[in-house]
Amino acid sequence: MGLAVCLLTASPASRLYKEGRLAEKEGRYGAAYLLYSRAYALNPRNVAYRARAEAIRRQGILQLDMAPAGGAGLAGTPGPSEPSPNDPSAGEILNDGGIDEEEALRPPPVLIGASGKRDFHLEGDVKVLWKKVLEPYGLEAVFDADLTPGKPVKFELSGADWRTAVRALESVTGTFIVPLGDRLGMVVKETVQKRSEMERHMTASIPIPNTLSPQETQEVAQAVRSVFDIQKFAISSSRGMAFLKDRASRVKPAVELFKQLVENRAQVLLEIDLLKLGANSSLKLGMTLPTSFPIVNLSSAWNNSVSIPSTIGRMLTFGSGKWMLGVGLSGAELFASLTEGESMVLSRSRILAVSGQAASLHVGDRFPMQMQVYSSGTTGGDGIYLPPPTIQFEDLGVVLKVTPYVHGSEELTLDIESEFKLLAGSALNGIPVISNRKLQSRVRMKFGETAVVAGLSSGNESRSLSGLPGLAAVPPLRNNSRVKDSSDLLLTVRPRLTGLPPGEAATRGIWAGTETRPLTPLY
Repeated sequence: MGLAVCLLTASPASRLYKEGRLAEKEGRYGAAYLLYSRAYALNPRNVAYRARAEAIRRQGILQLDMAPAGGAGLAGTPGPSEPSPNDPSAGEILNDGGIDEEEALRPPPVLIGASGKRDFHLEGDVKVLWKKVLEPYGLEAVFDADLTPGKPVKFELSGADWRTAVRALESVTGTFIVPLGDRLGMVVKETVQKRSEMERHMTASIPIPNTLSPQETQEVAQAVRSVFDIQKFAISSSRGMAFLKDRASRVKPAVELFKQLVENRAQVLLEIDLLKLGANSSLKLGMTLPTSFPIVNLSSAWNNSVSIPSTIGRMLTFGSGKWMLGVGLSGAELFASLTEGESMVLSRSRILAVSGQAASLHVGDRFPMQMQVYSSGTTGGDGIYLPPPTIQFEDLGVVLKVTPYVHGSEELTLDIESEFKLLAGSALNGIPVISNRKLQSRVRMKFGETAVVAGLSSGNESRSLSGLPGLAAVPPLRNNSRVKDSSDLLLTVRPRLTGLPPGEAATRGIWAGTETRPLTPLY
């Protein structure tokens, strides 16, 4: 009789139960819960094992959430190469100072099975199948207290890695596995309540590209939240981050979908050419005749002293003696001259734009304009402070704003706003007058084609003639002059596709399971 009592005391289930009681008294509820579950699995007839496991199940799960990712070596649950449960250093979940902050903030643990493929031809209840399937991959499972073995099930699978085997076993047995470490998991019956209670919750942060506007970010977030029914989804525009919080089976595929939606943006390279052509010509032809004749008094009357200016080379005299006058004569000039000139200025710019967002270009100068001046003559007495003049800078030249909308890999639509600002050459109250021209247009075109955004032409031609009255009516006897200037300004845009639109970019399918049975995250 004494021998029987001794054997009962030394049974594995009893030993695990006693270790669990000790762990529970020390506040290590996670280790105690695993020990009670294994004791109940070894001896299902002992109701006390199940009762103790149910009593601390919630506290145990919370502590296991905060355990290290490699927590397969919890007290009483050694892996194939882990220390014995009797090792006092095995399975410490809490340190003397409480939960380590770094460990508490780590992501939920994931299973890491051995590589290789296996074939299975098994038959047994749920617990037997899980043990035999996980064992070849170096994994181990404990079972939820509410999980009953049920009827034997046949399980046949060929050439399966550990992830495929686990997913197939979940479907066949109607269960799911909750990773407790990289080699240990808890098998739980697949129900909505159990999913909500047992599955790990996690928070994920996703960077938002700067190319996305706040409205577009909100639309993407709403789409992802609706697809996966995420409980909490927040966006921080100032930090450029999105935050998700829910069960791991929802958060992980939601993160992948969010990244695909925000990264696939079509990009367009805009080649903008500003061409300015100028031409001028000047023609002078004819004869220059004198239009003025100096008269010099050559008489000796009244003691006149005769002085002939040095500028007079030839002179025609009239009269004699006291009444002699001289008229200066200058030579005529026959001339002909022609001047022609051409100029071309080319400014080429390249701008990378995102579909749906405007790109701007300014070619020119910033001209300071004095808008308001205070004069000391209008302020009164001495000692009055005069504020400095008000200066405003104007962008002179060409200001271009282009917004591309990509329809596919071949076509796009360009919304174009162009503005030409030049000094008009006049002023009002000392403030220069600016000549301004604006153009707004929309064009649909193919990539590689050239669109003429705007063209501005200006010309000036002047003619003049001079000569003696009467003789000026004869073309050879007058001065003929003609000046002609012309300029043309041409602005063109040529788009090239550098990034495919979302509809044609390569995307990866996301395997998320069904609404009632989401896939267990095994990555």
